[in-house]
Amino acid sequence: MKRLVNITIEIDPEEIPTFESWLRGQLKVISLQILPDTKKMYEEDKTFQKLVKLEKDAKKAKAIFINDHNGKYTNKD
Repeated sequence: MKRLVNITIEIDPEEIPTFESWLRGQLKVISLQILPDTKKMYEEDKTFQKLVKLEKDAKKAKAIFINDHNGKYTNKD
């Protein structure tokens, strides 16, 4: 059974097209997203800080749920 893997890397912007082309030639790419730089926004905006915390808490709760129910729901792939 194949598994999905999510990897976040740091790369110079001018290298992205070559890397993406190489990656797509090696693997079946389901999703490739260029993440925005939100460092300044996080440092300066309290609302954004709250949203980031909500997202982090939701991801943690989701991971706990998945781990607690692992095996109950199975992929039929």
